[in-house]
Amino acid sequence: MAASRLREATKDLPSDPKERKELYNAARDLMLKTESPRDTHHRLLISWTRPMIQIGIDLGIFRVLAYDPSRSWSIDELSSRTGAEATLLQRVMRALAAHGTLTQTSPSTYAATNITVTLAHENARKQSSCQIGFCGPFVHALPRQLARTGYRNPCDVNDSAFQLGYGTSLTPYLWLQENPETAKLFFDMMPIQRAGQVCWTQQRELVQPLLEKHFTLSTDDITKGRALLVDIGSGAGHQSIAIRENLPELKGRIVLQDMEFSTTPASKDPRILANDIEVLTHDFTLPQPSATRGAKVYYLRSVLHNWDNEACMPILTHVRDALAEDSVLVIDEMVVSEMNASAITANYDTIMMGFATQQRTKAEWETLLRRAGLRIRETLCYDEESCDCLMVVERRASLSGGEHRDSVVE
Repeated sequence: MAASRLREATKDLPSDPKERKELYNAARDLMLKTESPRDTHHRLLISWTRPMIQIGIDLGIFRVLAYDPSRSWSIDELSSRTGAEATLLQRVMRALAAHGTLTQTSPSTYAATNITVTLAHENARKQSSCQIGFCGPFVHALPRQLARTGYRNPCDVNDSAFQLGYGTSLTPYLWLQENPETAKLFFDMMPIQRAGQVCWTQQRELVQPLLEKHFTLSTDDITKGRALLVDIGSGAGHQSIAIRENLPELKGRIVLQDMEFSTTPASKDPRILANDIEVLTHDFTLPQPSATRGAKVYYLRSVLHNWDNEACMPILTHVRDALAEDSVLVIDEMVVSEMNASAITANYDTIMMGFATQQRTKAEWETLLRRAGLRIRETLCYDEESCDCLMVVERRASLSGGEHRDSVVE
């Protein structure tokens, strides 16, 4: 009786994203509390969902089904479309249906669901290819690495699960430079790793006070060519582009900074050129060049979680030394909740564990920045689920004794 009521409820789902998320969390809680030991084993210990999804993506199964979600597709039709042998395809489709990625409508026909439509998107292909083709070897090596090191918190980027998984002595970014095909998987994934998230540049009402306070140059500053924003370690520059396109009222130079393997393709990107974004090759472990010293905002998005505390010191101290009196450093990163961290945050931290780095809690951020002679002035959380935040940081001496004003949702 209870099950029938639940199934009936799925026919009239709320349209509000927040309500849907609350319903999703409640349903997940119900599933876990009613799960049998056998189901737990099959969900957590014997599940091979990801390889089957990658096969579905490689064959284009999700794209075919999502093209017309209102109809069912037979195995013969799918075999003709994908080139896969019908017998194999039937086995793959059964597995994909069992994992909830599509629905079986008869013994030999299948149709799309909302999940199929998501997996049909190009972003899903890039994300899955990176997880299988790049992250898989070192994440699977993580149990062996932690056992080998006596279960100490990994903090040596030269002796991590990455080196064990790939059989290399190189750090991840040096290894990627020598393996361009895998590097492409990684850099293709970077701009879409937060697919579905509403970026802070699109939440004008939320960020407007912060923009007015920290992202505004005087006419004199603009005339003298002062940089508005230096996007450090910015990769392809997707955040610089988002700032230009979503916040066109922000005037002044925007400078994209990264290593040559990122700046070379970025300098040819039509959107970088169209938005008048400067591209500057620079190693952020070195002092800021004269052209970008004294910028109004230095921006680090998803950079510091790639480095342990020791390695973060030169990055942070060189920015600190480049700050003008009214400059700030804006760190755009997850601030891990001390209680009930989301699966999104935990998944990213697992990957970082494989690199011997980490996502950080509020206290860990404060400790790191204090060591670099910096202090958080204010924090703005723009995604409560992942705890993605903008931390406005300045030299410790520039604060007048006030404590960190914090708007993070714990």
